[in-house]
Amino acid sequence: MVITHNKPSQRDNFKLAPVASLLILASLKVAPAWGVIPTMIRNRFLTAALLAPLVAALPFLFFMWPLSDSPQWNLLIIFLCVFISYLATFLFGIPVTIYLNRKNLLNLKNLVFSGSVLGVLVFGLSLFGLSALLQSSGGFSLISIAWGAGFGFLVSLAFGLIAGITRC
Repeated sequence: MVITHNKPSQRDNFKLAPVASLLILASLKVAPAWGVIPTMIRNRFLTAALLAPLVAALPFLFFMWPLSDSPQWNLLIIFLCVFISYLATFLFGIPVTIYLNRKNLLNLKNLVFSGSVLGVLVFGLSLFGLSALLQSSGGFSLISIAWGAGFGFLVSLAFGLIAGITRC
């Protein structure tokens, strides 16, 4: 008696629900990346990825909360800030960290520099999206560049220190 295994075709693999197929594709892309993080302890890396984006809300808590009369707007701004920070960390920050590690360039100075540059990019895209959503003509100024660089600096510094990247 011969037992044959029916292997599904490549087309059958994508008949899953859209969310499930996206999760499978994401896991296929991320799984090989774990092998390039031998210098960082994986638990610290995950902890850093989960905690560092929360640092982006600190400037709003310290500078804007005491000046505002509306706690509802403050909570909305903090929620948007944390959401955008998590999105940017997982879309840009972690891939840049893995790239720097692959090229043996991963140190705190390079991580913070790249985080600052990415912070300017993400802050600019966020302002553009918010102004398009609200149909306003908000511009990108030098203050916006400074705020974006500051957010990127804070999040990447927190990420690097939590992940144990201390080499300069």
